[in-house]
Amino acid sequence: MSLLRILPLGVLLSFQASASHFEKGAPLFYKSPHSQFPSGQLSEDELESKKIRTEETNTYQVTWDKRDFFFESHEMAKDIHASDLITSNRSFSVIESREGKAKESFYLSKNDVVRLTAILSEDWLEVENLKTNKRGVARSSDFSSFSEDPGLAFSYMATFLRDSPSDSSRVITTIPQNTRLKISEWKDHKIRVQFNGHTGFIDSGHVILKADFASWVLHSKHGWTEVKYREGPHVRTKQNELLTIADVKAYVTDKKRGFSLVHRENGPKLKSKLEIVDLEPNRWVVSRLAEHGDIWWKKLRPTSTHVQTKSLGELTATGIYSSDIATDTPTRGLVSAKGIYRSDDGIMWSKIDFFKDENWPVVVTKNVWYVGSFRSLDEGKTFEPFIRWDYLSYLMSVELQSNPKFFKILRMESMGPKEIKIQMDLGVRKVVLSYNSYLTTWKILPEWDYTPSKKPSTAYTKL
Repeated sequence: MSLLRILPLGVLLSFQASASHFEKGAPLFYKSPHSQFPSGQLSEDELESKKIRTEETNTYQVTWDKRDFFFESHEMAKDIHASDLITSNRSFSVIESREGKAKESFYLSKNDVVRLTAILSEDWLEVENLKTNKRGVARSSDFSSFSEDPGLAFSYMATFLRDSPSDSSRVITTIPQNTRLKISEWKDHKIRVQFNGHTGFIDSGHVILKADFASWVLHSKHGWTEVKYREGPHVRTKQNELLTIADVKAYVTDKKRGFSLVHRENGPKLKSKLEIVDLEPNRWVVSRLAEHGDIWWKKLRPTSTHVQTKSLGELTATGIYSSDIATDTPTRGLVSAKGIYRSDDGIMWSKIDFFKDENWPVVVTKNVWYVGSFRSLDEGKTFEPFIRWDYLSYLMSVELQSNPKFFKILRMESMGPKEIKIQMDLGVRKVVLSYNSYLTTWKILPEWDYTPSKKPSTAYTKL
């Protein structure tokens, strides 16, 4: 019997107060990704059986005034918004654009520093190579704020650009909300900046600075100092001293700190300080219930618990369904053999509990590891869904004039560092697709070419 709990109206005065209404081991579900309170609870198996699609959204859970809220990425400023220089979290290729078949602009190793030239969308940044001045685009999740960067001013509200620090001076123009501005000088509480060819002063209280995110600062006279918050042109230290921001040489920012860019009647106000619960944006599963319609929930099953290890010989004896290895380090890879196993040394293989005893096609590319409809951005340690079934269904109906009865992944193979090829059974026909992990785009390909690729997708079939 499935577990279903529907909460009466008015019960959920706060999430904390209502916690006793819920059972452990069953997901809470919501009417939308933005709902402040859950609508009920149902067993994961039952929710999974009624699933209609998976959505990956840039919705973050945050805490304000001891209450939980959901914020879209564009509704909240993070430390990267006030950063001029940022550093890469991993090694990957920066591509020229998101249009068409993207080419590599330049390659970044882990901890390389680049200039953030533009925030293109919730997910994408334009960055510049400091050595070659080449520009390209990459995902914002691949970068962190660089500590030795003094940062920029980020306008959280529209503000006047005046020709002098005086509040009564002439207004040159209006700077819109969400504008990144380079600071050239401080005059008490005013900042001298440039905007659209104009130079003038703005109120430092109308912008968010890197100092607003700081937990530690490197001061020219006091060295590394722990700080509490910013006060105008200063930061307030834990010892209640004021240090001038102009004398700060480096920052350690709090990655879980955000500031509201919207005003909510019964929630955070404009520039309210938010505590980000999880730095990873929410990935929602959408199911359809007769009592509620479409509802949103998140999986509870862990994706990184290794409950069993086997040698390659033991896996071979079990029967290898699919396997693949990394091109750069051929001891790391994935094997599907009545369960999914990963290895870092090629000798012992750890079972990934998330996939239980299921067999799925696996493929390993330069930056992404795939198991069926799931992908890993950390070399097989954790997995997340990457296929939007509703989009694929629409693509099949438009491009092939065929309505799929179901989707079954038959085979997967790498087409390069950013692209894979997938063969699927739709119930009415088989189809071959390519998926670009950087552009998140799909294309329908001709029938599968069984000519072996340079890197075979079944690296251990000889055993």
